[in-house]
Amino acid sequence: MAFRSFVEGDPDSEFIKNGMLSNIKSSGIVLNTFSELESVYLDHLKKDLKHERVFAVGPLLQPSDEHKERGGSNSLEVNHLLSWLDTCPDRSVVYVCFGSEAVLNNKQMEELALGLEKSGIKFIWIAKEPTLGHVAGEYGAVPTDFEDRVAGRGFVIKGWVPQIVILNHRAVGSFLTHCGGNCWSTNASVAIWSRSSH
Repeated sequence: MAFRSFVEGDPDSEFIKNGMLSNIKSSGIVLNTFSELESVYLDHLKKDLKHERVFAVGPLLQPSDEHKERGGSNSLEVNHLLSWLDTCPDRSVVYVCFGSEAVLNNKQMEELALGLEKSGIKFIWIAKEPTLGHVAGEYGAVPTDFEDRVAGRGFVIKGWVPQIVILNHRAVGSFLTHCGGNCWSTNASVAIWSRSSH
């Protein structure tokens, strides 16, 4: 997954690149992925970088019940959310999450909120709050009164949620995401719609 988002000179990209170069010198590389998803990259490691001992062993996940109590705080009681999911029909809820790193700018937040509101679908939207690297007031703002307008059919959550528990719930039928490293591995059985966070 790192190859797709590599940016020359970016400290995070360079860190990943240096880690990969170190891995190439190892006796073997074990990756939490599967060949059907990333065969191009696995083949690159094997053929172009001449490292034959590359093993795709994923997706490897912890049991979902271990994830319910893990993580940080959020703006909603997890048990309340799971109880709400229990009342929803099978595969009727869209889970919206752009990962732990991506923060949408306010225009993107407005457009996403508008789409969710007009669609009439049930949803859970994990809204990443701005971090120190973002200009104050320009990122991560959920539109005013949006949560009131979608009350009963949609949740906006700021903070950690038990993603695997949610994605494995029978009511969740799709996952709108940026397709980062963890989103595909948490539930390969859910339909995934990718949307770039850039």
